Amino acid sequence: MLGEHPPFTDAVRIRFLAMAQWRTGIPTNDAVGAGAQRQCSRPGCSEAAAATLTYHYDRSQAWLDELSERRDPHSYDLCERHAARISVPHGWHLDDRRDNGLGTLIAV
Repeated sequence: MLGEHPPFTDAVRIRFLAMAQWRTGIPTNDAVGAGAQRQCSRPGCSEAAAATLTYHYDRSQAWLDELSERRDPHSYDLCERHAARISVPHGWHLDDRRDNGLGTLIAV
């Protein structure tokens, strides 16, 4: 898979989850039943997932990729609408690696 990232410590994951939930409303619930169609991770959204968000807290980087084959507890599935509206904290770098022509965004 493109974008293999190092494992995250619990402290890093907790800090990012709090920040991500505050800025984007992405929940911390990782549960998805076997064989079930994955839904957007954003609370209250029941749309089908279309993209996967991953991050590296120490590097202040986030990656938006095509929907991964498997659910990863260190990533977040987003529908098209929420993936298009995602923003990162000031000083972070968001690399949209989906094949949609939007390219790379940098928070300034």
